[in-house]
Amino acid sequence: MKSRGGEILLDGEFFEKGYANNRIEDVFFNLRQTKRIKGGFFITMQTAIPTCNTDPSFNEIRKRYGEPDFVQTGSERNTLSKYSGNEADDDPNIVTYFYDYFGFEVNQSDPDSIVERVVTHAHDLSKIRPKDKEPSFAQISMKNLTVFSNNSEEVGRIYYFLEGQKEPLSIKEPPIGKYRRGNEVLEFLGDGKWKWTTYFENETVAHQIPFEEHRMNGKAEGYHSDGTPSFVAFYKDGVLDGKLVKYSEKGDILEETVFVNGQPQEHKPKQ
Repeated sequence: MKSRGGEILLDGEFFEKGYANNRIEDVFFNLRQTKRIKGGFFITMQTAIPTCNTDPSFNEIRKRYGEPDFVQTGSERNTLSKYSGNEADDDPNIVTYFYDYFGFEVNQSDPDSIVERVVTHAHDLSKIRPKDKEPSFAQISMKNLTVFSNNSEEVGRIYYFLEGQKEPLSIKEPPIGKYRRGNEVLEFLGDGKWKWTTYFENETVAHQIPFEEHRMNGKAEGYHSDGTPSFVAFYKDGVLDGKLVKYSEKGDILEETVFVNGQPQEHKPKQ
């Protein structure tokens, strides 16, 4: 497992070998315990252990190993907990600096930035680290997290984005503009409005979906690779609501389905 977090733990100037080995084993345990279940949900574990007595300075760790992949404050974790209906109990002064599978916790009030403990989890947060300077977005499914980047820096962060009926939690809206991931482009228009477009390999449009309040709302349109319509659908608050019509490349109607709040009510296949 190639891991900057693992390299930091195995650096004898910061952590004891036994402590490092135990934390790395925690990650493999978390990975073994993680399971994907129906509906896009996950069962996973996160391990938190008091740090060793070597008092590693995060300032020195940062100098040697570079910027972390992701930074999360205790206040943000409390906001997420309350949003999910759970009791929030994280210290708002604690900031966690994540390097892939490992999080190094530091108290903001500590001038020496001593790492108080190391947390581990089963998701690789290096995947959301910007790969180039172009505007882009990346997601970590298990964290329900979407991050927007530009010029190799994070510029936006939204939880529960593109997750159907779930209302998104915007920590920071990105600047107006287009953000790409592979053949997908999310164009932020401001005030919670977006346009989500996917493309075929020849860069012709495969589908377009409008957003309001960070959720799919309005008329969605799909196309075959030759540009002819493949479907027309309507969304309301993240789910299908209205008539979905699918077309053949010749323009014939293949099927029609009426949805109400994401549930099919009437289906008419091609005769």
